[in-house]
Amino acid sequence: MTTKPSPEALRAALPAQLIATDAWVGHKAKKPLILPGCARLAKTNDPKTWRPFRDALAFLKRTYDDPQAGVGFVFQRKLGVVFIDFDHCLDTSGALLPWAAPLLEPFRGTYVERSLSGRGLHVLALGSVPHAFSKLVPPAAAGDEHIEVYSEKRYAAITGDTYDGAPAELLDKQKELDALLRALAPKATVAATRSDEHVPLSAQEVDKIRSALDAIDPDVGHDEWLRVGMALHFGFEGSAEGLALWNEWSAGGGKYKNGEPADRWRSFKRNGVTLGSLFHFAKKHGWRPEPTAEQDFGPALARDEAFVSLDDLNSQFFVIEESGRHFVACESYDHARRRRMLKRFSFAEFKARYLGRTVLNEKGRQIPMAKSWLEWPGRRQYLGGVVFVPGRSLPSDVLNLWGGWAVAPKPGDWSLLREHIHDVICSKNDELDAYVMGWLRRLVQRPDEPGEVVLVLRGVQGAGKSVVGYALQRMCGQHGMAVASQRAVTGQFNAHLRDLLLLVANEAVFPGDRSGTSALKALATDPTIFLEQKGIDAVEVPNYLHILMTTNENWAVPVALDDRRFAVLDVASSRVGNRPYFRALQAAVRNDDVIAAMLHDLLSEPLGSYEVRDIPRTEARHEQMMQSLEGAEAWLFHVLTLGELSPSAVEWPTFAATTTLYQSHEDWARSGKHRRLQDPAVIGRFLARFFATERPRSVGGARVRGYQLGTLAEARERFCSVLGLSSAVWGEDAGRDTSAADSRRVMEDLL
Repeated sequence: MTTKPSPEALRAALPAQLIATDAWVGHKAKKPLILPGCARLAKTNDPKTWRPFRDALAFLKRTYDDPQAGVGFVFQRKLGVVFIDFDHCLDTSGALLPWAAPLLEPFRGTYVERSLSGRGLHVLALGSVPHAFSKLVPPAAAGDEHIEVYSEKRYAAITGDTYDGAPAELLDKQKELDALLRALAPKATVAATRSDEHVPLSAQEVDKIRSALDAIDPDVGHDEWLRVGMALHFGFEGSAEGLALWNEWSAGGGKYKNGEPADRWRSFKRNGVTLGSLFHFAKKHGWRPEPTAEQDFGPALARDEAFVSLDDLNSQFFVIEESGRHFVACESYDHARRRRMLKRFSFAEFKARYLGRTVLNEKGRQIPMAKSWLEWPGRRQYLGGVVFVPGRSLPSDVLNLWGGWAVAPKPGDWSLLREHIHDVICSKNDELDAYVMGWLRRLVQRPDEPGEVVLVLRGVQGAGKSVVGYALQRMCGQHGMAVASQRAVTGQFNAHLRDLLLLVANEAVFPGDRSGTSALKALATDPTIFLEQKGIDAVEVPNYLHILMTTNENWAVPVALDDRRFAVLDVASSRVGNRPYFRALQAAVRNDDVIAAMLHDLLSEPLGSYEVRDIPRTEARHEQMMQSLEGAEAWLFHVLTLGELSPSAVEWPTFAATTTLYQSHEDWARSGKHRRLQDPAVIGRFLARFFATERPRSVGGARVRGYQLGTLAEARERFCSVLGLSSAVWGEDAGRDTSAADSRRVMEDLL
């Protein structure tokens, strides 16, 4: 048997596409089991029984000493990964047998691992097959030596025991796979089986099948052509009559190859593609069956059509429970927001929607289709509720709106976008680049945590600041959205945030809006948010939002002096007006391969000690802080910038009485519309953070309390030290004492 890998070794050996896909199961005694407890069997056609990779690692660690236990991966067509199983291709010493060597050679460069027995090899590559191919026997093979190929509805035990230095990458091997199947598939024979469940077809039923075939173009795509054959194979129980009908229909197209239908017919198995599937497909091509008396149809088609009607409803609708109430729900496209949203119906509304639509029951009677589906044991339902939880296992009765990334990660070239991030977004600053790339990695590696820090990109129009947001939207797909107004971010009706991982706010500025500012900060860091939809009670849900803002405005976000929720960068303008550059960049971010390569690298590179709250101190963020000052902080910054406590002062005082300081604050507050006057006690506690208090001393013959301010340069230095600011706020006069007149000129320049 092959050596069982440690969890760490397994992670290091596997391609990123497998690690990022929630399609893992446990296995014991060759049976797939639901992680993490593995108390029940998993199903290869039920994604609710699959789990993320971290659950697989936990199971592997817990059962490491059990040689019968391991982990497996369920293959699915949408992933685009094919599994090629070379059975008994290694001898007892581990050497490759002669029959397998020339067949394995074309697949060099993609991921290859030894099987559990140590006598076989698993080849994983990018590609697909129309159906499973079992026991393909090469001419030189003997005994149990054979090859199996599949890309969906099967699981394989994954060992991580790489063969001959195979890399942790999946390469596109579709051409090599096609060549292998052309060489071996004709030798695969699967006996057609008959089933007692089928009812012989009447002449009227055969006529109906011919009518449906007439509506379908025989030059449809290869997969659709195969499904027509599978449906006929099921309906005619694999008989020569069904093959003749498929061959006759296929011959009417330009793609017809003599003998191909017969070769495929022998490989078909019963896989759920029925005559009902054929009729459903024909209706999509415009077929409308002629009205016929019920008694003209045998029970075979009556049951089949009823199943397809209910199955069609089942593919669109499901029953959910929320706050003790039950609804029929479906996903519908919101044209205003350009994304899919969850739409709810009461049971009565659902029945009204399909009023007049009926199906035949097993007794041949017409019953309302909606009522039949609601009472059908096979209907989809999620009575555990509807949630959005990225990358986490949930009970099967809970509907998780997380649909995964819009593209499958794979190695590739995204260098143009990567250079744009470094050279333009981060202005060729390596420290800023490291922070931004960490922010992006954290987004994809920890999608089940709030973003915590809003990434703000500030720059002139045409600088290219929105390109990164667009690329991330394409990566997140359904779970990413761009908005252009503050209301869309923090407005009352915010149900569109329910299944969002990424929110790109373009020119949605917040300065001066206290309620909007509080809501924005909550979206960035709070573990939960309240969602409200018109006509439906507000609900509290987990918060996984990561917010990226872009703006042309000087003041975009209210950054408090001690705030760690905004990282603000000034985007370089070096590419403004460079049309060839932006044409190439826009073409790159519209390319799925570029986005897949970006996702692959973001998933593959470890976060290490990255901490998102360690925000870089940039000049852009500093300016936001200065413009966001309020109350006592704004007043003290104002007088320190002017270099005077009042317009009548001649020079900066090294000592000031408490009453003089508060009078300065009061004059400042009353001179501006949005300036806030604070209580003397508040001002006293605030000043004590910066300056030493003086015992009562004689000023103009009176004994007064006050504060030792020091020189203007010392006071400014203390202000910056306490609040963690750069001395650059004072401009060229930083570090030296200036007259009040000079300071006024500095203030005028700032304003």
